Amino acid sequence: MTVDITGHLEKYRRYGLGASLEQSVLELLKELIMAKNAPKPLKSSFLISASSHLEISTLKFRLLLELKLANETKIFQVQSKLAEVGRMLGGSICDPPYGSIWHDARATCAGCAHQR
Repeated sequence: MTVDITGHLEKYRRYGLGASLEQSVLELLKELIMAKNAPKPLKSSFLISASSHLEISTLKFRLLLELKLANETKIFQVQSKLAEVGRMLGGSICDPPYGSIWHDARATCAGCAHQR
């Protein structure tokens, strides 16, 4: 869906913002796959990196929307999928199988709003 959005941009936007957006999404996918296949001690670093790529991608889609460079419906569809990925990623970061990297055992997780 990202390629569908960036493919319809003007030429100078497609090779600037469009290519950058596609690269951010690909980096996000790469980090998620690396986290899936990494041993437990290394998972947290890949998840944190994936979280940063997710935030960057979200900001770039918001920029496309605010500059009115692409179809709003398609951007909203992608943003809802990114929000779902963010919820899953936040849960993975806060859950013990990957290690509690955002808070200690007594704190409340801001992403999940549950007590540890």
